[in-house]
Amino acid sequence: MTALIGVLAGVGTAFSWSVSSTVHAQASRLLGVHPFMMLRQPLAVCVLCVVCALAGELRLYPWGSASMALLSGFVGIAMCDWCTYESIGRIGIRSTLVCLSLNSCVTALLGAAFLGESLGGQGLAGMGIATAGVVMVIVGEQRDVHSRSVSAHERNVGLMLACGAACAMAVGMIASKEALRLDMPPLALSLLRNVAATVILWAFGVGLHRARRALHALHETPVVIKYLLAGCFFGPTGGIWLSCVALQHLPAAVAATLIGLQPVAVLVVSGLWERRRPAVASIVGACTACAGAAVLLLR
Repeated sequence: MTALIGVLAGVGTAFSWSVSSTVHAQASRLLGVHPFMMLRQPLAVCVLCVVCALAGELRLYPWGSASMALLSGFVGIAMCDWCTYESIGRIGIRSTLVCLSLNSCVTALLGAAFLGESLGGQGLAGMGIATAGVVMVIVGEQRDVHSRSVSAHERNVGLMLACGAACAMAVGMIASKEALRLDMPPLALSLLRNVAATVILWAFGVGLHRARRALHALHETPVVIKYLLAGCFFGPTGGIWLSCVALQHLPAAVAATLIGLQPVAVLVVSGLWERRRPAVASIVGACTACAGAAVLLLR
């Protein structure tokens, strides 16, 4: 039963984050990436505070686990999401989220470099398959007549941002797993992660004089409120909580594999949102990238 809960939470995370990414991509286009994130994060913190209070998890935690949660929020939410939505604005949601599936490769490389873990032949093969899948999606989206044409420079910047987001996500997942290992509940972990992201985003916003601009943008574009609410429910609130539940009930590799189904999930979600079928190369590439990640993580 515990494993089933973890599996459902992992798959639920993939679809929840796909819905959140699709909705938030629209909001970030209307507001701008930084103003959008500055408005989204406090909303997520408020919702999670209420949920944690009702669950009896709104209390102080040991510094060891709390520090891992805060690190995960700073890197895995603030840095990762900023890179992600900047990339989506340049190369589109499908190419960006498939690039994010490379976070499993980054996690394996970090483990080999700092934890003495061995990749082995299966690990190297998985990395190769995942990378090939990502390339297929990027090429397929580039050739798709329905996709927005971009310059080579803009595409390269978008790809670098997506790869940066994958690295940040990998670090965030490792820190989250460590916080859970130190007995921090998933809901409290979700709250602290979002608190850390909120503090850093508003610190930069105030320092760069963007706070008033963010509030003004919200006033000028009130329709974006519904995108913020929907995206908050599926992303920083529901999605992150589900990912923590998956990490709690499953080995990190299995949980990451299920969460890594997001490139496939986003094809379904974005296809329904845009009312068009993804290119065949995108479908094959997304499935290939997920298969490569699974081969790597389950070695």
